[in-house]
Amino acid sequence: MSIDTSTPLSRDWAAAVTRELAWLRKIVGGANTVAGHDAAGLRLAPVAVETLALFELTASLAAGSQATARRLVFQGTSWTAASGPTTEVYDSLGDKSGGLGDRCWCYFSPRSGRWEVVQLECG
Repeated sequence: MSIDTSTPLSRDWAAAVTRELAWLRKIVGGANTVAGHDAAGLRLAPVAVETLALFELTASLAAGSQATARRLVFQGTSWTAASGPTTEVYDSLGDKSGGLGDRCWCYFSPRSGRWEVVQLECG
C-alpha cells in the first residue's frame, strides 16, 4: 500500500478525521461486553462469568505455585474427565499443596484470567 503525498491535507479531511475519532471515543461496552483500548487498538470482549469448577491435578501443586489439572464434569452419577487439554491452576494465596490425582475446586477469576485454587480435597 502506498500513500499519496503529492496532495496536501485539506481542512475538510482533517475535520472528517476529527469527527471519526470523536465517534470512536464514545464506544462503550453494553450488557455482557467490555470495551477497552490497548496496543492492538479498540478491543470489545465478552464479560467473563465467575465460575467454580472441579479439577484433578495432573502434576503436584506446591504452595504458592501452579500445576496442570484436568477439568472434571458430572456425568449422571460420577465425576469424569472432560475432553480437551489440561489447564493451569494457581495457588495465589500460597497455602495449598497437593499431589497427582488430588481434586480441587477452582474459581475462574476474570481479573487475573486464570483458575485459582479455592479448596483441595480434605484427607
